[in-house]
Amino acid sequence: MYQPQYLYDPQGNKMGVFIPIKDWERLDFPDLVIEVNEEDIDDSAVLEPRTKEQVVSDLKAALREVKDHIDGKIEMQTIEEFLADIKKAA
Repeated sequence: MYQPQYLYDPQGNKMGVFIPIKDWERLDFPDLVIEVNEEDIDDSAVLEPRTKEQVVSDLKAALREVKDHIDGKIEMQTIEEFLADIKKAA
């Protein structure tokens, strides 16, 4: 289980995350590097610019998911599951 620690500014606002080196090394990020050639890029995968309203809407939806998780209404994916999904897709 990963045990990140939050870093706070003098006013008490969360400013970052500290992850112990033993947990960081277990993440195995080099396995996530994927080489992409120009011919591999599908034009349909190119994202259109998003408006401020779209970004705000997406952030609100994400925060609702976090609240639902905290309230026990939904389960969220662990970092291990997320990284496994990325490796499978590569």
